[in-house]
Amino acid sequence: MSPYELIEPCEHEPPFARGSAERDTAPPQRSPRAGPCRLLLIEDEWLISELIADQLDELNLQVAGVAATVEEALHLVETVAFDAALLDMNLHQKFADGVADAIKAKEIPFLFVSGYTKVPDPRYEDVPILVKPFDVADLKAALQGILPPKCFRHAKAESGGALV
Repeated sequence: MSPYELIEPCEHEPPFARGSAERDTAPPQRSPRAGPCRLLLIEDEWLISELIADQLDELNLQVAGVAATVEEALHLVETVAFDAALLDMNLHQKFADGVADAIKAKEIPFLFVSGYTKVPDPRYEDVPILVKPFDVADLKAALQGILPPKCFRHAKAESGGALV
């Protein structure tokens, strides 16, 4: 037995601590956060999704759900109520156009979160891109372009926050 294996998982163990396969693919599902607006967070790297979720919390925005794969994202789009979405355009080396199509079909605003500065498909030229790395002020500015002002009335003070 490796000294790094968990013998008995603790009650509050995050799902990514259970095994390397899960750790690399599944961001933790966060408990709902209080806030006036609900966002889907679709990001395949769990650490980045955690950092973004913390930034959304600083802005007093609620994470309605977290997905790491196209399949998980499509399920959330169909089953969860949300006001907007943050979509990593590249999920496990695959362009997430099916997810973008599903969100767009519901007429819900979203923005791409990516290391790329341009969307590879002209169908999405009108979708804003928040380029990584970014801080909480960048995130807020991008979200103010797609969310109504009521979403930011109770935002916590911004400290600049960590770069994502």
